Amino acid sequence: MSNVSSNEVIALLSYMIDHNKHHEEELSELTESMSDEAAKLVREALRDFKFGNELLGKALSILQNS
Repeated sequence: MSNVSSNEVIALLSYMIDHNKHHEEELSELTESMSDEAAKLVREALRDFKFGNELLGKALSILQNS
């Protein structure tokens, strides 16, 4: 992917962030149909997932402003 333009990187990263947010919502909804133990683990995973998405957003902001 070394031949990808900065505009393509920004577009792809933006898409991935939005896509990840959709998965966050889906996983959160699924916890309502799980045992408490499983739902707790999924919620813990979602915290990490959200944190990763926040970092991707910061990287996107840097790319957009450079």
